[in-house]
Amino acid sequence: MAYDRRYFIDSCQPVLANLASVYFANNTPTRSNSHNGITSKPVTTYIRHSFSALRERIQGVRLEMRRRLSLVTTLLVVIVLLAAGCAGHPKGMKSIRWLTDAEKEKVIEIALNTPEALQAREACGSYKTRLGWVWIKWHGHATGLFGLDYDYEQSEEWISEHVPKSAELYSEVTIDFGEPTQCLLSVAINPDTGKVAHVEWLPFTPAPTPKK
Repeated sequence: MAYDRRYFIDSCQPVLANLASVYFANNTPTRSNSHNGITSKPVTTYIRHSFSALRERIQGVRLEMRRRLSLVTTLLVVIVLLAAGCAGHPKGMKSIRWLTDAEKEKVIEIALNTPEALQAREACGSYKTRLGWVWIKWHGHATGLFGLDYDYEQSEEWISEHVPKSAELYSEVTIDFGEPTQCLLSVAINPDTGKVAHVEWLPFTPAPTPKK
């Protein structure tokens, strides 16, 4: 606000200086042609015009200050949005590794307590879980998922050939709801931080019901 105050004073100073000079230069009343003698009408009229110009200048300054404030607010919003976009998703694991039994229980519990899983558990009742690995390619949001069984037999060479280098690694908990399975939910979690990175319903076609 210090900058805006200086801008306000600098903008109004010419009008105020002009008004003051006119007032002091004309503080001696002028003679009129009437019999009433002395009148100060010309000075009064000029002062009114000067105050009118001052009011207009003040209004202009206020509009300019509002415009600048609006511009600054817009820039701050953009910066916040960009920062949020940069922060984005929870980071993945540094490298693939086997989880301890406690870590397995932890990621499964986290997955089962996501809003999507809680809703499906209430609707379907029964469920089964299985662990895996998933690499996610991010571009503001998840644009590609590359899954792998937990007890994978593929070599690092296979992973480097099929998984983009920019993709990030997470533990994946897949939940089968219903008996027989009615829907599948994939939950990507970083076991190091316990943060959920992505939740997605997987494409699933129920097995046909056997004819009686």
